[in-house]
Amino acid sequence: MNRTENHRYAKGKWSLAALASQRSWRLARPRRQFGPVLPATAGSGRRPVLPSSPIHALSFHHNDAAFERQLTQIMKPYLSSYRDNQKSMLTRTRLLSTVTLLLGLCLSCGTAARAGCPIDFEDLPLGTAVTNQYLGVTFSVLPQTCSGSPALYMRIANSSGGTSSGTKCLKIDTGCPDFSDDYLRMVFANPQTSVSFVLGDDGVPYTIRYYNTTSSGGLIGSFIVNTSSGVHTLVTVTGVNILRIEVQSVTGGYYEAIDDLTFDADLTPPIAEITSPAYQACDCNDNVNVYGRSCEDNGVFDHDTLYYMPVGGSTWTFVGSYSTPACSPNSLLYTWNSTGLPEGLYYLKLTTYNKCGLSSEAVTVVSVDRTISAAMRQPATPMIVGGTNCIDGSVSDGCFAYYTVERSVPNTSTYVPVDGAHPQYSIPVINDPLATWNTTTNSDGEYKVRLTAFDLCGHGSTPQEVKVTVDNTPPVANISSPVQCSKMNGLVPVFGTASDANLQSWVLQYSSANSHSWVTITSGSSSVVNGLLANWDTTGLPQCAYTLRLVATDQSRVNLDCSGSSGANQSEYLLDLDVVSDPLAQDSDGDGMPDAWEVAHGFNPYDPSDALQDADNDGQSNLAEYLAGTDPHDPHSLLRITSIAREGADTRVAWTTVGSHNYLLQGGTNITTGIHSNVSPLISIPPGGSSTTNYLHVNGATLPEGFYRVRLAP
Repeated sequence: MNRTENHRYAKGKWSLAALASQRSWRLARPRRQFGPVLPATAGSGRRPVLPSSPIHALSFHHNDAAFERQLTQIMKPYLSSYRDNQKSMLTRTRLLSTVTLLLGLCLSCGTAARAGCPIDFEDLPLGTAVTNQYLGVTFSVLPQTCSGSPALYMRIANSSGGTSSGTKCLKIDTGCPDFSDDYLRMVFANPQTSVSFVLGDDGVPYTIRYYNTTSSGGLIGSFIVNTSSGVHTLVTVTGVNILRIEVQSVTGGYYEAIDDLTFDADLTPPIAEITSPAYQACDCNDNVNVYGRSCEDNGVFDHDTLYYMPVGGSTWTFVGSYSTPACSPNSLLYTWNSTGLPEGLYYLKLTTYNKCGLSSEAVTVVSVDRTISAAMRQPATPMIVGGTNCIDGSVSDGCFAYYTVERSVPNTSTYVPVDGAHPQYSIPVINDPLATWNTTTNSDGEYKVRLTAFDLCGHGSTPQEVKVTVDNTPPVANISSPVQCSKMNGLVPVFGTASDANLQSWVLQYSSANSHSWVTITSGSSSVVNGLLANWDTTGLPQCAYTLRLVATDQSRVNLDCSGSSGANQSEYLLDLDVVSDPLAQDSDGDGMPDAWEVAHGFNPYDPSDALQDADNDGQSNLAEYLAGTDPHDPHSLLRITSIAREGADTRVAWTTVGSHNYLLQGGTNITTGIHSNVSPLISIPPGGSSTTNYLHVNGATLPEGFYRVRLAP
C-alpha cells in the first residue's frame, strides 16, 4: 500500500452565524480541521497532520459600549465602505443597518453553512478551468455567446477588490469581447434546500435564478442582489429541490465571481474500517499492523488518525495521522509499536474525516501480551489428600491458549496428567476448579502437583508445584482387651491399637443399652500399638449391657471439594460387654471364667484361649471344670456318672456333685441325634452337700436300649 501525502496548507475562512437570542449575535470563525502538513516522524513512513488551534469566536450584545469598535473590526472584509474610505468611520446607524442586513441573510443560511461542505477555491492553481472538480456541483458558462472564440469557463482567479476568504475566487472567463451576456450556471448532483455563496467583483447588481431541473425550465424563483467591489456579498438561496442556480449581472458584460460556496454536497460519513487485528487479538512482538480501509467513496477524503488507550483508561494517545486515503480492502493503514507498554487490553481507534467535516470511527481491542501466569490455591504445600480431589486456582491471560495439571511419578522426574482424560485444558479459569484428581488410582506416598499455563504467543508460565502426600489407607483401630461379651466390674483396663502413618486423633467412648449417646473415656493424637488405651472406671455405672467404641482418624483430606471441605480416613471398632455389680463375676477376657476364679487357679484372666484347655487332662476343659465347680488341676475332680444299676423294673443312676449346683438326669434312645428328655426333676445340692447323688428311674429297665446323661442346670 502506498498512501501519497498531499503537501497542501489549509486556509482559514470567515463565515457568519446568528444565535437564536433576540439580544445577542455570535460572529464565529469556524475552526479549520487541520493546519499545515508537518515533516514525517521517524520510522512512520507517512506524514502526520496535526490539529490546529480551537475555534475563535466573538460575541456581542447590541447595547454593549464597545459594540461599534468590535463589530467594525470583525466586519472589515464585508464592508466596502471601510475599504473605500478607511479614514471615515461609518455612522452607528449605517453600521447597524449593514450588520442587520448581513445577519438577516445569514439567519436563513446558518444551518446549511454548518451542515454543508464549503468550497473556498483556494486549493486549485490560478487559471484552472473549473467544471466538475468539486464533489456535488458542476460549473459552466452559458450561453457561450462568443462565437469563434475558445469556450468560456469559470476559472480560479483573483479579484481586484479582494475575496471573502483567502485570495482566490471562481470567476467567469476572460478573453471574450466585453459586455457579453454569458453567465454562471451551477448544477447540483443532489437536490438542495439551502445554498449560500459570496458574490461580487464589479460592484454591480446580479440576478439570481434557481430551478428544480438541471438543464432547462423548472424555475422556482429569482431575486436581485446588489454588490460592492470585490467578492464580499453573502447570498443565500432557499427552496425545495434546488438543482440549478444561475448568476448573471443585471447589466450585461460584467464578470460574475463567487467564493465560499456552501451546500449539502456530502451527508454520508467516510469509511473507517479495521479488519485486522481482530477483537482481542494478541500482540506478541510489539508491532501491530493495522489493516482495513480509510476512504471516502462519495466525497473528498481529508485525513485519518489512529489513537490507542488502555481498556478502562480515560486518555487516548496519538499514534499517527495520514492525509491520503486507503480504499483497497485490507490496506495496511498503520503499524502500532507497543514497546514498553504494560501487558493488558488496549483500544485502537481509527477515525476518518472528509472535507465536509464528517467523520467515522472504527475501534478494536488488542491484547498486549508479555507473559502468562498461573496460580494454584488448592492443594497447598504441605497437604495430605485422599479420594477424589478438586485442584483449584486461576489461569487467565488475554492471549490464553491452554494449561496443564500434572503429578509426578514416584521415584522419577516424570510428570503425567492428574486426569488422563484431560491432558490439556483450553478454557481460562479465575478462582475456580482447574482439574480433578482421583488419588485412589495411585499408591500412597509423596507426590508433586504441577500447574503450567501457555499463551498464544508461545509464552509459558513458571510451573507452580506443590508437594502433597497421598494417603488412602484408613487408620488401625482395635480393642484387644476386654473381649466381646465379657463381664466387667470396677476399674477395667482397655488394651488395643489406634495407629496410622498420618494419625490425626483417636477417641475411646462407651454407650449403654439404655442410652444412645457416647461418653468419652479418653482420647489422644499419638499412635498406640498393642498398648493400654485407658483404665475405664465402671464404678457407679448401672449393671447393664455396654458398648465400647474406638475411633481413629488420620490427617488425609479425603474427597477435597472446591470449597475446601473434605472428609477423612477413619476407622471404628465396637465391643459389647456387660458391667456387673459383683466383682467376682468380672470376666475380662470373656471366656466364661471369672477373673477371680482364673487367678485362683493360675490362669490368665486376659487370655480367652485357656478356657478350652484341659489343665489336668481329665477330659474336661477348664471352662467345664469352672461350670461344674470341680478342680481343674485334679483329674479325679470332675462331673461324671459313677454308676448305673438295675433294680427290678427300675434303674438307679449315680453321679458326682458339688454343693450349690443344680442337676438334671436326662435320657435318650439315639446318642447320634442327641435327643434327650428329662428323666429326673431338678436336683439341687445345698452348699457343702455330699459329693455324690443318685436317682431311681422308675420302669427304666423296661425301656428299650438307651443312654443317660447328667446336665448342669441354672
